[in-house]
Order: sequence, then structure tokens, then C-alpha cells
Amino acid sequence: MSSCSLQSLVSVREFQSIHNFLFSTADPEMESTWEIDGWGDDWEIERMDVDSSGGKQAAKGWMRECKVAISPNVDYMCISHQDKSVFLHNKSNASDGGSNSFEICWKGVLSEEENEEICYVLCLPLVSLKRTSHGSSEFICFMIGFTSGYLRVYTEAGCLLLSQIFHDTPITEIVCSTFDRWAHLSHGGAIEQKDEVTILHQDSTLVVVDGFSLFQTMRACRSQLAMAAASGTLAQEPPPLACRKWRLNLQSDTTSHVCMPMGEVTPFHRIMNYSLDHVDGQQGNVTLYATVGNAPFVAYYYADEGNTRPILSYVASVVANKLTKQASALISAASGWIKWGAQTATGSAPVPSEEVKKPQPKIAPSTALERHSGLPDTFRRGSKIVLAPGKRGLAALSDSLGRVCLVDLNTRSILRMWKGYRDAEVGFIRTYDDTPSHHRANTIRLSGTAKKLALFIAIYAPRRGILEIWSCIHGPRVGAFNISKHDRLLFPGHGMLGMNLEKSLGSQQMLQCCILTSEGNIKDIFIPFHLALSDSKSNKAHDVHLLKKIAQMLHTKTRAKESSKYSDETETNKDGEEILKLITEMRLCSIQKQALLKFLHTKRIGPTSFIKCISLLSDKYANGSKKEEKDFVRLLQVKQDLIEIYEQMSELNVEYKSPNRFTEWDSLSKKLASDLQLSENESEVAAKLMKKYKDASPSSTVRFQSQLDLSIDVAEFLACFSIEKDEELGYKVSIDEKKSQILGSFLFHSSLFGEVNSEQVVETIKKIKGISTQQKELLQICLLHWQEYECDVYGNHKKLEELINRLDWNTDDDQASLVWFDELKQQVISTSRYPLAAYITTLVIRSHLLSTKQQQQQTESKDESAENTEEAGVEKTEDKLEWETLCLDSEKWNGFMKQMEDSLALNTCIMLGNKILQTPTTSKDAATTADLCPLVSVHDLLTNGTGHPSELIASVLSKSHIHPSLVGMTSSLRDDCDVVGEDDLNEHQQKFIDELIYCRNHRFPFSLSPNFLHSHCFWEEMVKWNKNLQDLTGMKRGLVHLRLISCQPQIQRGLALMAWSTFIHKRILALGRLVEKVGKAPKERLCVKEIGVRDRHMSEFCECASELLQIIADADSDQFPQPATTSNNKLIHGSSEFQSVESNWLDIGGKESIVEMARKQSDVNYKLIQHLMNLIFVLRSTMEFSLRGVKPMTQLFDTFGRKAFEHELTSYDVHLPDCDVTTHTVLGARRKFINNIIETAVMKMTQQSHHDGGDQVNLNDLKEWVVTCIHMSGEFNLSKQQAHIHYIDLLYNHGLDELGAEELEGVSDPEVIASKLLLTVGQRFAFYLNHISPDVGVLIFAQMPTRVSTFINSQELDGLKKADVPLKDTLELAMKVSSILPDFDGEDSLAYQVVEALQAALDA
Repeated sequence: MSSCSLQSLVSVREFQSIHNFLFSTADPEMESTWEIDGWGDDWEIERMDVDSSGGKQAAKGWMRECKVAISPNVDYMCISHQDKSVFLHNKSNASDGGSNSFEICWKGVLSEEENEEICYVLCLPLVSLKRTSHGSSEFICFMIGFTSGYLRVYTEAGCLLLSQIFHDTPITEIVCSTFDRWAHLSHGGAIEQKDEVTILHQDSTLVVVDGFSLFQTMRACRSQLAMAAASGTLAQEPPPLACRKWRLNLQSDTTSHVCMPMGEVTPFHRIMNYSLDHVDGQQGNVTLYATVGNAPFVAYYYADEGNTRPILSYVASVVANKLTKQASALISAASGWIKWGAQTATGSAPVPSEEVKKPQPKIAPSTALERHSGLPDTFRRGSKIVLAPGKRGLAALSDSLGRVCLVDLNTRSILRMWKGYRDAEVGFIRTYDDTPSHHRANTIRLSGTAKKLALFIAIYAPRRGILEIWSCIHGPRVGAFNISKHDRLLFPGHGMLGMNLEKSLGSQQMLQCCILTSEGNIKDIFIPFHLALSDSKSNKAHDVHLLKKIAQMLHTKTRAKESSKYSDETETNKDGEEILKLITEMRLCSIQKQALLKFLHTKRIGPTSFIKCISLLSDKYANGSKKEEKDFVRLLQVKQDLIEIYEQMSELNVEYKSPNRFTEWDSLSKKLASDLQLSENESEVAAKLMKKYKDASPSSTVRFQSQLDLSIDVAEFLACFSIEKDEELGYKVSIDEKKSQILGSFLFHSSLFGEVNSEQVVETIKKIKGISTQQKELLQICLLHWQEYECDVYGNHKKLEELINRLDWNTDDDQASLVWFDELKQQVISTSRYPLAAYITTLVIRSHLLSTKQQQQQTESKDESAENTEEAGVEKTEDKLEWETLCLDSEKWNGFMKQMEDSLALNTCIMLGNKILQTPTTSKDAATTADLCPLVSVHDLLTNGTGHPSELIASVLSKSHIHPSLVGMTSSLRDDCDVVGEDDLNEHQQKFIDELIYCRNHRFPFSLSPNFLHSHCFWEEMVKWNKNLQDLTGMKRGLVHLRLISCQPQIQRGLALMAWSTFIHKRILALGRLVEKVGKAPKERLCVKEIGVRDRHMSEFCECASELLQIIADADSDQFPQPATTSNNKLIHGSSEFQSVESNWLDIGGKESIVEMARKQSDVNYKLIQHLMNLIFVLRSTMEFSLRGVKPMTQLFDTFGRKAFEHELTSYDVHLPDCDVTTHTVLGARRKFINNIIETAVMKMTQQSHHDGGDQVNLNDLKEWVVTCIHMSGEFNLSKQQAHIHYIDLLYNHGLDELGAEELEGVSDPEVIASKLLLTVGQRFAFYLNHISPDVGVLIFAQMPTRVSTFINSQELDGLKKADVPLKDTLELAMKVSSILPDFDGEDSLAYQVVEALQAALDA
């Protein structure tokens, strides 16, 4: 709301029955009996007849004779008259739609002494200490003051909690002071307000009850009362209340008071007060008591709250007077008569009160408090004074002369006075700034940040029947209400007892000021914060506040409408009217403009509200004389025109119907040729490309009519336009991509893809002022929208051409038209990722330019015949220049059309590759959108280098797992022979290969050549492996691609060098350091942490690294092509496929391709390659056979060798180790390492032979390992023959005689191995003789020669790994040994004798 209002808060039920009870003279017990028995039901008519008009008027004013109080949380209410009271409780009525109302919870007579009447009532809620009810009230206390001086406290059920007398004169007023959260936050440096209750008696006696003591006492009384009611016993007496009692001197007839803690008065103010008022200054914390009455009109009293160390300069002047007075206020416990409970003795019947003589209560003496100062006025008597909330020290008082004064208690001065308010009732209302701020939005409740506050004073004049709201301190009247003369203004002035800052964070808003009407309705006074800025000097602040409020309302309503599924038009109009009212209340044109722009940019408001707001503001500033107002009127007119255009376009879009799917593919070629001025060949190519692109497009791009909504919000439409100030206040279309999409769909979709006439659309757009200069932007938006709906462009090229013809309405300047069409080509078409839509756009614009020029030439040819020869000669020269320009531009568009054809074919191939990824063989291979290869634009192909087409196809090949041999397949090769992997292709892969062959043969013969593709596929696979080091498939496939590069060893070596330095080198060194550190094959955790590859894949990784180095080493630099220089001084190379690019892409630029980078690699150091291959062999062997005790860096290589590993392969300044000077320590370690590998391999061979013939593949791998070890013995400067002999000896030692026989044939010097094999024969023969029958063994030994028996007995069987070899195999081995040993050798005769012994044993 934007103005003050009285809002209905709650009503009082049975209001008339309350009046009847309070003003009845009958006994209330008899009355309740009559009510129960139904007495008096038939007397209603008679009673109404008795009432006269005067009686009815008096009945309306009965409430002004009552004492009324309401709790600040609006839970309870008390109405009292004379000795009767009614307690009311706020309840929710389910039968009345859930509305709240006050219902009577108790009523009765409260007087306990003769002629005792109620003087004052107060409703005081106590805050709850429970965690579950944080900040809410626990129960209510009704504090009632009587003429006898008693203060009695009751519960909501009428049970007496406490009865105590502090003074024996009637109680005039009870005031409660509680914690105020917002006052604490806004005045952090001020002294905190303590909870206390002050009681003013008729003879100017003031009793101050400590709030903490009262809080604890009330809780204890409540608990005791509950326990006593439950057990039927008497409750214990409550603890005494802590209080102070003052006697206020030098003022008569005190009627009202307020108290305010002042804190500690500074020495300066104490001395100043003493010098001015001749009253002793105060020390320590001081509390100010301001009272109103007579003589003086207002009196001020200062009460010390304790003593502090005196100031010496002050002591010198006042110490003598200070010593004669009392040092401090008397603090005494309540010593009065306390009535507690309803019984007087335990276990006995209650004694009638008239038979018991009541003792006289003991009244504590009071302490005199001298008046500090005052406002004397002999003829004025103060009636009521109330304290404003907060700690500003403001109070309002009313007097007997009909004045209301606003007093500053800090300076004791009257700030303002209102006249003509006799018997006025006053109250204060504090409002908060509810508009969010950027630094404190939504943080007020959590962090306790202070809000902006505004203070208002409410003055109710009952005699005039008017309620006025004024802004403090010097503000104007902000509201006035005509209400009944019999209403009451209720101002509680306090909160809940026991509240603190922590509990207040969760508490509800307390009631400040309300009106109790004579009909029993309670109305809250609502005041907007911006009314505090209603002064004529606060126009800007006033409007800024309203602007913030409008922004908050718009934000809240927008979020609420977005969260709801459906929008109510009535509710929308209501919201618009509410915001419109706030805008019209603004006073400044500049801020009103800001508010209007915010309003117009809010969604879901509707054009009706917008137009109404614009009309009101236009009428307001129509006759404005200021420049700002005139500009604002022009802006309003532009906005109104835009909204009208929005409504017209909305009507056109209603007629849109979704077209049918295009099916005329057979006649597409002829249609393109006739519509777009294409040759027969060009139209056939275009139709073929479009059909292939349609088949390759994913089916998900189809849009249904239910998915398309051409309607947009009017705020979105207005946001698409920006208004720039100029002489005519023109505007332009926004180029923002998101906004252009919205605007393009709204303006052009119905004419591009529907049946809406494009002429109506363009004519509607032309109504926008200044749009004639924005045709390029409009056409750009149209083309962007055309490209976005690429799936619907088939067959709609004619509609696009019509729209372009109508949007190109400035055709006078041909050169300018060509220029901005060329700009559209560069900005929109060439950068488009919708290749088919961009291709059709190119054909349409090319046709449009040709048609335009043809029309102009026809017009010019007709004009030439009417002109003279000289003028015609001049014009012919100009026409020749224009024709040359046209020819040059036509050539550009023809070349661009060829580029678009190539791009369309390439994107078709990419989409077929994406289809392979979208139809995986298993669910685990399903590709996400991020895995698909994106489509490419002409701009991308022109700016990313010659290798960009190969990069895109290589990315598809890498993800689709097509065999590398199929990459370089051509049509001729495919027809002549079968290609490896071709039979395994599915339908999508077959289509992809076919399209790839087409692109290579007709579009990109150089960029998609086999070697180019293999090169990029190799690099793509290496990059893919680098992203997932656990999967070595990518590296293996990449090496296959690298091997398939034919006739280009330089490219092979360059790519391998780049891959080695980028991906392999550092990981090999890391593996070497890791093996050196642990001394064995590391476990998986360390391998993954240091290298990224698992331990079980580490051997394959080393094998691939070794193969990569081998490719580098195999490249022969003599076969590298020598660079030659062309006529343009450009370097070309020998192979035709690397020497040029396609004719349509001669102006290509951007980064170098991977092939060009590989060609520029330097020569390599072959010795360093071999050195690294030796290291890889060691690491691979260690990981393959899980060797232990291996220190490759320190044991197998010297210092120079270790340093050489860090160098690049192209480095020639590295110091490699010399094989001739290798130390014996290194040689011994190498020999031990080689033998360890061979032994491990032979052991694995033995294990393989024990399984059903063994795995031939693994057995061959082990043989290859041994062959490699024998070869590496030579690289390690060891004897190959010794390694080979050791291998053969191990084979026979493990019983692998067949493998040993194969290897024995390849030994160049068999005599060396023969001696070792003879010992193996002897060991086997000895084992045989020890494990046969003793009788047979003795017989064999007896037949042996002595030399043979001695040789057999000397053999040790511990070194033989397998002794139970068949005797036949041992005989064969002995015969081979005897044949190998040279004649005339000592061992030769022994071998023959052993053969004979074996033969004899075999025969036996």
C-alpha cells in the first residue's frame, strides 16, 4: 500500500454481553444463574422498549468509562469497570473461515475490600524459556491496580497469582519497560533498557519493581498454583519483589509518568546542570523520571543507580550538600500484606472473611526524590505522557488545554505542539524500511542488522472523532481518519517481559498502536515507510523509496507467478494496478522514468497495464516545459508504439500453422534451378548434398507443433529494443544473441515456415520509427532464426528469398547493399554451425543479388536510348566499373558457395560418424552429447589450418573404433581386393566410410589423404590415451596408424618424436626412478600415483614406448624429400599430397597442422635412442617378470648413462657411456640381470609345459624374450654366446630337452656347452640309478666301467631342477654330447662310455 490505512486486526465477540456485565447492578452470581436457567430470555423486547435514543447514545460511549488494556502480542485483552473485569483470549474460529476473534475466557468481580475499585489495568506477557517456543510468550499476567493501593496479578483463568501493597493510596498508573530489539540495534552505544515495572500512586509516590525479580516471581507463582491445584494443597508464599520507592517532591496532582535510563552523566553535563538549575549533579548511572501534573506542568527527576568515583572539580563545589542527603535509593523487599491462593489453612475449612480481622499491612517508607527541573505553567495541567519506542528520548503528552506536546527528554525541551485536541489520546508508531538493500538483503533476522526506522505519532481527538498521523519530529500530517467519537486508542508501549536480543530474533512483531472501535473491532494502523519522506524537501528520497518498493514488489510477484503453473489474468491486472498507483505517486520525472522502465521489463504483467501506465504518464507530462519532461514524453510514445506493434504481430502469429514434412525430393533439383537461378549441374549437386545431409541428420532434431510457441511476453519483446537519444529519439534492434533468438521467433517464424504473408510482417515492422537504418540487424536476426530451425528449411527457400527481398528496401545504393551483404556473409553465414541452413542462405542471397542487378541493368538499358552520345559515353564508363564490381562480387559468392558445399559434405561425414557413436554395440559404450564431434563452419575451416578437416575426421575415427586399415581405403582398392576389417563394419560404419571416400575424392583430396588421416589419427589416439592412461588401446591403435603412413619416413619420425617428448619420456624416467627406489617391480598403488599406469599394464606400456623409439630409429634420413622452392618462394615437398591444398581453400590460415609440425622436427641422436631402448628393456623385463633386487639406475648404468636419460632425442651434446671402458661392477650386474631374466623365462616355460601341451602363444613370447635377452647382451657389452649357452643349459636342467635341442643347433661353438651337458647327463643317470630297484642298480653298476661308475657317484643332484627325465631322453642327450665333443678329448671317451652304460640300463 502507498498510504496510511486502518487494517482490521481482530474483533471482539459478545461485545454487548461484556457491556451488560460490566454495567449491570445485579449480583454476578445470580446473573450467571439466570443465564443458566434461561431467565431473562423473554424480557428482551421489554428492555429494548425502555431504551431511548439517549440511552443508545450513552451505550455507545460506555467503553470510554472502562479501563482497557491489550497485550503487545495481541493474545489477550482486559476490559474493567469499577470492580468488575473481563479477560478475553484471541482464538481462531474454524466455523467463521479461520478468522480470529477475542472471546471471553473469564469475567468476574475482583474487589476484595469494601468500596475498592479498579484504577488501572495492564496485560503483561512473559517470554517462554523453552527451546521449542523460541521468542514466544509462555503465559499472560493481568496486573490490576486498585484504589486501596493493592497491586494484584491474575492469570487468564482469573486465578490470583500475587497480591501486594506498596503504598496505601490509589494507584494512578502502571507502566512497564521491556527490551526493545530495534532500539538496541539502532542505538548500540546507549545504555540497555532493563525490564522494570513502575507504579504511580495518587500522592506522587513512585514504586519501581525490578523486572527480573518480577519475572522469576511470576514463574514461581504460576508453578506453585499449578501444583497446588493438582494436589489440593496450599501453595507456598512467593518470594519478595525487589523494589524501590520514591516520593516525588515539588509537584502536585501527578497523573502520569515515564522513565528512561540515561546512562552515566558526563562531568561536563553534571557541572552544566548544576550551574543552570542550581540542582546537585548526579553521579554514576542515572534514570530520568518525567511526570505530568500541575505546578509544574512537567517535572523531571533524576534517580542515581549507584555511586562512582567522584570528579575532584565537581566534589569541590557540591560535596557539602551531598553529604547531607541520602546516598542512594532505599532497596527493600516487599513488606506489604501478601494474599496468596484461595484458602487460609491447610486441612481446615476456610473461615469467613467477615469473622477474621485483617491485620494492617506494613507500608515501607519512601525516599524523597527532589525535582531536578520542570516546565511551570500555572493554568496548564498534564493529563497523559507516553514514551516513544527506541532510545531517542521522545515523549508525547496531552494537557487540559487541548494541546499535544512532543518533548525531548534529553534536553527537557518541547519540540512541537499541536492545538485543538482536547481529551486527546496519543501513541507512537515505528515503521521499518522493508525494501531490500544490496548489502543487507535477507540478512536482517540472521545477523541482527539494524533497519531504517521512521517514527510517527498518532493523535486521537475523541471530541472531533478524528485520528491523525503525523511524522516526527517536524514532518507533515501523513494521514487522517474519521472514526467514531467513542473509540479508544490503545498503545501498550511495552513488549514481553524477560526478552533479550537472542530470543528476539525469533519473536513476532509486537503491536504498537491500534484502535478499539465502539462496535468491538480492533484495527491496526498501517503506515508505509515512504510517508516519512513526505516533506517537500524529501521528494527525491520519497521517490527513491517508492522505486525500491516497486522493485521489491515486482521481484516478489514475478517469482510467485513463475512458481505457479497457471497465471490468473485478474490477479495480473490487480498487480499492475497496485504498481501503477505507486508510479503515479512519484514526484520526480527522472525517478518516474526508472520506475516505468522497471515496470515495462517485468514479465507477466500484460500490455493493457503497460499502455494504461504510459497513457497516464503521457497526460501528466503532455504540457511539460522542461527538456527532461519532453524527452520522457517522446520515450513514452516510442514505448507505446512498440507495444502496439507487439499486439499486431501477436495477431499475425495466431494464424500460424505448422507445415507438413517436405517429401518432394525428386523435383527438388528442378525447383532449386528455377527459384535460385542455378545451373543444372549446380542444382543437382545441391539437391544431392541436401538429401545426404537429411539422411545423416539425427531424428531428434524434429520439432512437433506442440513444442513450438510463437507467443512471447510483452516485456521480453520490449527488452529486445534499446532506445538511443537523438533528435528524433530513434532506436535500434538489440544484437544480443539470446534476445535476437526471441525476437526472430516472434517476428519471422510465421512467415519463414508458415503461411503468413511476409509483406504484412515487413509492413508491421516498418512502423517502428527509425527501423529503416536497422535493416541489416533485422536481416541478421531473420537469418539466425532460419539457421536455428534447420530441420524445417527443406522446400522453404522461396519464403526466405521473399523475406530478404522485402527487408532489402534500400536498394538505391548498390555498393552499400553489397557491402552489408558481405558483412552478413562473414558474421552470420560463414560462422554458422548449421551447414544446410547456411548453404541455402548462400544460394538465396546469391540469387537475390543477381536478380537485383538484372533489374537495374534492364532499367538502365531503357534509359540509355534517350540520352546523347557524350553522356552515354560517361555512363558506359560508370556501368563498366559497376559491372566489374558485380563480376568480382559474383565470383566471391560463387567461391563461397563452393566452400559451403565442401563444408556441407564434411559435416555430413561427421554426422554419420556421430551416428556410429550413438548406436553402440553395448550399453557401456553409449556416447554422451559431449563425446560427439561438433559440426564445423566455414569460418572454422578457414581459421584452423589445413589440417582441421583431418582433425575432425580423426576424432570420429578414434571414437568409432574403425580399423586403421580402412582409413586409407579408396574406391579402386576396395574393388580390387578385400580390406582387413571391412567385413566387421555395421551399417552406419559402412555409410561413414563411403562418405569419407566421397569427401576425399571430390571435396578434400589433400586434407583427407590417407597419410594426412593416419597422422592425425595417430595423434588423436595418443591424446585419447593421455586422458585415460589405464587404457593402452589408444596407444596401440596410434602406433598402427603411424606404421601405415607410407612413403613418408620424415613424417613418421617427426610424429614419433613429438609423441615421445610429449607423452612418453617423462613417464619412462618416472618409472625408472620408482623401480630404483623400491628395488623391484612396484605395486599398483605406486604405479598409478607416479606414472598413471597400472602395474599389470606397465610391460605393455614399455613395449609401446620401445616400438615408438624403434620407428624413430628405422626412419632413414636419406629417404627424406629435399625441399624445393616454387615461383612464389614457398617450400613444397616431394609427395604430392603434402604439397598443396584444395583450390577452394587457398586463403586458409590459422595454426600449423600436426603434419607440418612433424616435418619441422630436427635430426635425432641414434646412440641416445639405443641407450633409452636399453633402459626400457630393463624396465619392461622388471615389470614383466616381477624381478627383485633390481637397481637399474645405479647398478646397470654408470653416471654418464644416468645423465643421458634426461636429454631429448635431438640432443647431440650429450655424453654417452663408452662400452669399452665399462666397469666390471656394472658388467657383473648386467650379466646377473640377463641371467635372471633367462632363468625366470625358462621357469615359466617349464610351468607352461606342465599344462596340456602349454599355451603356444605364451611359449613363443617367452622364446622371444630369451632372444631379446641374448641380443641385449651384446648391447650391454656382454657375450651373446655365454648367454645362449646359459639358456641351453637351463633348458636341459629343467627337462625341456626338445627346446634345448632346437637351441643347440644354433650354437656356433657347441664344444663349450657339451661339457656342461655331460654333467647334466651324469646327474640324471645318478638320479635314475638311485631310484630303481637295488638289485637292478647293482647289476648295472657291476657292468659299468670304473671310470663311468666313479663319474656317476661324484655327481651332486642339488643343482638339477628336474631329474626324473625319461631315460630315453637322457640317452639322446648323451649321444648328442658325444657327437659334439671333439675326438681325442678326455671327455669324448667318457661320453661314449656313458652312452653305453645308458644303453645297457635301458635294455635292462
